[in-house]
Amino acid sequence: MKKLQGFLAGLIILGGAFLAGAARADLEIITDASFWWVIQEQNENGIMQIRTEDDAAREASGFNLKRARISLLPSAPQYNLYAKVQAEFSQQVNLLDAWISYRPVPFFNLYVGQMKIPSTYEVLTDEYSLDFITRTVFSQKVVNYSLATSTYEGPLTGLDAHLRDVGIGFQGSWDAGQKWDVIKYFVMVGNGLGANFSIGNAESPGFMVSNNFGDYLYGARLELAPLEWIKLGGHYDYNVHHNMLFRDRATVLDLDRTSWSTDLTIKTPWGLRAVGMYGEGVIADDWLTLDKKDYQYEGWETRVIQGFFNDRLELAARFDTYRWETNESGEPSHEDHWTYGVNWKPIPQMRLQLDYLTKTTVIAFEKDLNDNIVFLNIEVLL
Repeated sequence: MKKLQGFLAGLIILGGAFLAGAARADLEIITDASFWWVIQEQNENGIMQIRTEDDAAREASGFNLKRARISLLPSAPQYNLYAKVQAEFSQQVNLLDAWISYRPVPFFNLYVGQMKIPSTYEVLTDEYSLDFITRTVFSQKVVNYSLATSTYEGPLTGLDAHLRDVGIGFQGSWDAGQKWDVIKYFVMVGNGLGANFSIGNAESPGFMVSNNFGDYLYGARLELAPLEWIKLGGHYDYNVHHNMLFRDRATVLDLDRTSWSTDLTIKTPWGLRAVGMYGEGVIADDWLTLDKKDYQYEGWETRVIQGFFNDRLELAARFDTYRWETNESGEPSHEDHWTYGVNWKPIPQMRLQLDYLTKTTVIAFEKDLNDNIVFLNIEVLL
């Protein structure tokens, strides 16, 4: 509770400082919230109450305040300076974005702080603009596994990177005299650990207390749009750390991870949009000293979205698959999804999404699972 109170007090002080300087700078405040209603979800758990032998309910239905966020965006355009501080209130309070940016020209923008890392096109899409309620499985996994989250049992198991890392980034675009950006790029050097995880020793104690110079996350994303209706993109992340010392000052860790993806987007004048993506990743930390890759994964997707009434109403369908293998076992598992959705914006600040998702999971040496979900998402952006 004290941490929460301190965090909220810090936000209030920071906001007050920005407001006090309003004569010299602009301040925009944005709030957004997402409310889920899981209408019906299958729940194949096979669990029973030991004393009564009552089977657990085989479906889930309920409500979820999925997220509530507040963003402060101060700026001093006359000096080409911009900043963003974003906090999310869910089961706990998390600091998501915290960066300052210097933007002298469109082709060169410098970012310093905590921000999203280069990744798939869907990871870099904000939640309010997603075609479906949830991202593809690959996009949900790739950032955590490109950063410090571990698939094996160890000190880093269960970490949530929140799609972000602390570091220095460069972004820019070039329109080549056209009405659209022909080239967009994003490169970044970061800690490689995830949001709110720092590196430091005596002067600034961190999540990791020792780390060799040059052992960082190196990421890049490039998008090319030679024509207004077609865009090709891709990303590559490399995260290497040798013999880091964990905050317990007893555990030594290595990170050796790569991920990449490529995507193609086609837009038509009559509101039809089609997207395809393929990506792969490897975790080779060798925590278990087996001289094998700890985890290999890949995923691909294809989706079609048709917009009506200036995209206020959208009909969408998507197929995505995720495949993984542990310790080069030779027995890969996979998870396949079909998602069908309807999106409606009664006003620009509100969106309703109704999705029907079918999920089939085939895991080596375990029972195959099928899951069907009907859920509704109500979003507000102010």
